[in-house]
Amino acid sequence: MGRELPSSYYDGLFRENLAYHVHYKDSHYYVAWTQVLRFLTKIKPTNILEIGCGTGQFAEYLRDEGFTDYEGFDFSKEAIDIAKSRVEMNFYVGNALNSELYEKDFGAIVCLEVLVKAIPPLSHLKL
Repeated sequence: MGRELPSSYYDGLFRENLAYHVHYKDSHYYVAWTQVLRFLTKIKPTNILEIGCGTGQFAEYLRDEGFTDYEGFDFSKEAIDIAKSRVEMNFYVGNALNSELYEKDFGAIVCLEVLVKAIPPLSHLKL
């Protein structure tokens, strides 16, 4: 099993890799995001939490499709700074292992391209 890399590693990755700065339609993740959006459109959540929101590309896509009650966090401060400059949504620095981040009720929780050892149980969520 690998080891967790520090947030500074991801800060550099998000700052230097142009893939995280392109418009969401030009991202290699766009096809996957489109599938998630199709699902969200069907269930019509009142609010969305994105774990590991990166630079806010998916959040921008959600906003453009009418989803505005959104929160996204990432443990990279650099990613959050870029996200905040990209789209006006609720972004903050946070660690997916911090159970306090899941205390609020969300209509949908999205977690894409995130690797963690264990996310805290979300048993309080209504499915």
